[in-house]
Amino acid sequence: MKFFSKFFSFCVVITLMTSFSGAASATENAGGNWATTDISRARLIAAKMETDGTREITLGLHIQLKPGWKTYWRSPGDSGIAPTFNWQGSKNIRTTEVLWPLPTAFDSFGFLTWGYEAEVLFPVKIKLEEIHKKLQVKLSFAYGVCKDVCVPITQKFVLNVNNIDLISSGEAAIFNRYVAQVPTSYGPNEVASDLVINKVAKDKVLVVATTSGAFTKPVLILEGEDGDYFAVEDTKVSNSGRRVEFSVDTDFVRRMKSNVGRVLKATIIDGGVGAEGAVPIK
Repeated sequence: MKFFSKFFSFCVVITLMTSFSGAASATENAGGNWATTDISRARLIAAKMETDGTREITLGLHIQLKPGWKTYWRSPGDSGIAPTFNWQGSKNIRTTEVLWPLPTAFDSFGFLTWGYEAEVLFPVKIKLEEIHKKLQVKLSFAYGVCKDVCVPITQKFVLNVNNIDLISSGEAAIFNRYVAQVPTSYGPNEVASDLVINKVAKDKVLVVATTSGAFTKPVLILEGEDGDYFAVEDTKVSNSGRRVEFSVDTDFVRRMKSNVGRVLKATIIDGGVGAEGAVPIK
């Protein structure tokens, strides 16, 4: 039973619809106007506009919250509302990739959730169809903002960017701050150099991570299919600090004869930095 995976009895079902349009060109300020509610405000900005001769530029979805309110990471945890990005109606977009800064753990009515308090910016990599054509962005952004209640919000944005001779926008400082918080891949010089997931029982796995430095207070987040549940029951750091073991209880929505081969996304956070990757269960 997964009553803990999506707990919404405390939610107030209110959808706040706002929209605005902002325009940016090679010579204009790329900052967008704020779309405001009583508890939050958001804007879509051309946070990084250099194409460097490629088909890729980067936008930023910037959220600010009233004191005490929080919003959620891509995997909100035991409760909460994951943000969604709908780009329908945009022009000159081949692909989009949302980058997710490291979240903070919160206790929501006794449930573990992952998200952000006060402010966050989600960098979005946009790959263009044609490098010399204007980028026309239409975004419907849905997210949850929670305090004593949880409020779903939907806001719509329009941003026109002329990507010929693009220059850095005035939003570089905040953009760079949140890009620096996006987890890297596992590697020799990262917070974790390697990570493996071993099946130890029907509903339990052992996640083992190593580092070339030393772990201090490592935290693990596992993600699977929608509705899968993971609970870290025990964390053991070796005496040297170079190895950590997480004992994790699992509850998968899609039943299989064996969980070996399932691919999970594993994120390690320690000391304000993180690393993540897709890892199969062995």
